[in-house]
Amino acid sequence: MSRFCLPILTKPTSTPTNPPVPDNSGLLVSIICTDETIQSSQLLTQILTEAYAKNPNIPHSLVVLPTDSKSSIQQLPPDSATQPPLAPFKSPFLGMKEADVAEFIARTCPGSAISSKLFYIADDQTAATGNLQTVFMYSNNPWDRASFPMEWEFANVTAVGVMRDPERGRGGGGEKLLSLIWKGVYRGKQGS
Repeated sequence: MSRFCLPILTKPTSTPTNPPVPDNSGLLVSIICTDETIQSSQLLTQILTEAYAKNPNIPHSLVVLPTDSKSSIQQLPPDSATQPPLAPFKSPFLGMKEADVAEFIARTCPGSAISSKLFYIADDQTAATGNLQTVFMYSNNPWDRASFPMEWEFANVTAVGVMRDPERGRGGGGEKLLSLIWKGVYRGKQGS
């Protein structure tokens, strides 16, 4: 009878001196205000309140970006989601088009707590339609993206589903979840 001497493979165990480091990059999804009418603290408070109320059992994951400073964005911790009520502020993104915002996100957010994959734009149509422009970037190329309007009440549910769900989001196909949302939430509402 022959004997094989095979190594026993085990998973490395964590020690108190060397714990595994969680990947907290991109857990927050930004809301970029590109129109003066959106800066109203009442409207932003309403957007966040309704988005968080849609499913109060999931983490708050939205951040209204008040700055375009890369160093400030890189220093945001993963638990810095914007909470209502909001104070008035001056958005540095006023007048920017979707392509400009996508370029800013691709250049500024990778490696930070702010997602470089998914973001929302609150524009001149937001107040009238109740929609945020949802933008999903397939890569860090700002031209490699899909966008569609989505009711703001679904913003946090979508953010959590795409960015925090390991099966559907982070590296697991957030595109599929957004495709389902596009077909069910937005297109489904067009026929109503």
